[in-house]
Amino acid sequence: MGRWMKSMDKDGNLVDEIAPHPLIYCSRYLPSSHRSSFPQLQKLEPESVHWIEEVQTIKGEELKQLIQEFQRIRRIVRLEEFLPGLDNKAFLERWNEYGAEFEEYLDEIERILLKAVSEDHMLRIFL
Repeated sequence: MGRWMKSMDKDGNLVDEIAPHPLIYCSRYLPSSHRSSFPQLQKLEPESVHWIEEVQTIKGEELKQLIQEFQRIRRIVRLEEFLPGLDNKAFLERWNEYGAEFEEYLDEIERILLKAVSEDHMLRIFL
């Protein structure tokens, strides 16, 4: 299947789906001194021990924390928030593998995450 994220309702029906690469690789571009500030994003790193048969299921409070961390990262790359010792522009250059469409891609991921939180869905993320 490859790296993929599905948002599913309580009955297991597919609601949304997208390739989650920016979520999976985000924390690796942060200085190691800041990674602990983003525990949910760090759990998604491919080397994380949180993968069970190459799948993670995220719901409830963990999902709420994930969207908060993702929104914080977006504020950082927009230069709306700063972390001591982090070069925001350099972080964005390393994280952005998609060029001009990256912002739209992040918008779509955020839309899916917000909808999943508001409608109490669960995410299944596949490596």
